Amino acid sequence: MCQNGGVTVDTATGETLAQRLLSLDHYAEALALLRRVASPLVYVNHPFEPVDIICEPPERGHPFQQRYVADYAHVTRVVDSLDRAPSEAIVMLSCMAASEPLAALHPLVEEALGAAVRTHFILNKNYDGHILEIVGGSSGKWPALREVAEQAGVASDEILAVGDDRNDIEMLTEAGLGVAMANAAPAVREAADAVVPSNEEDGLAEAIERYALR
Repeated sequence: MCQNGGVTVDTATGETLAQRLLSLDHYAEALALLRRVASPLVYVNHPFEPVDIICEPPERGHPFQQRYVADYAHVTRVVDSLDRAPSEAIVMLSCMAASEPLAALHPLVEEALGAAVRTHFILNKNYDGHILEIVGGSSGKWPALREVAEQAGVASDEILAVGDDRNDIEMLTEAGLGVAMANAAPAVREAADAVVPSNEEDGLAEAIERYALR
């Protein structure tokens, strides 16, 4: 499960099992909205090339995002302009920047695009910046997880889900047992059934040992 549930991939073969895409009907408007803060990133699903991200020249983005693009240059294609939608399946548009302008933009995106999309406003802990993500309306970690579970004959109340940010809340509340990391956002800890130590303290391993292997 990749890109907040936008793509489900067989890890053994690399085969794409399912896609929940952002409609081209909303691409131009979503792009224009994110550009109010900075040049965004477009995440795509390309089954034949190692390309996950398409962006305009990195210097047009926020310094947080510039560092991110540099680290992921091996899977990034730089183009002069994003005005023309990529030919690949579009999974997500995102913009990484300081918290305040993205927080102010978030409700404007939700108002403009409505139920056609889902949005996530989350902290990128590795780059000290926040991210505003726009994905298709059918996307999400929980829809993707539920679909995989149903295909495997696993009921929702048999699922253990672990998360640490706001985009995990739906998954934690819908799963049979939702577990938050100690370093999770307060709203995530409140939504969870249990809390385990942080990522740096092997919290995921403890969650598996405590709740899945007992």
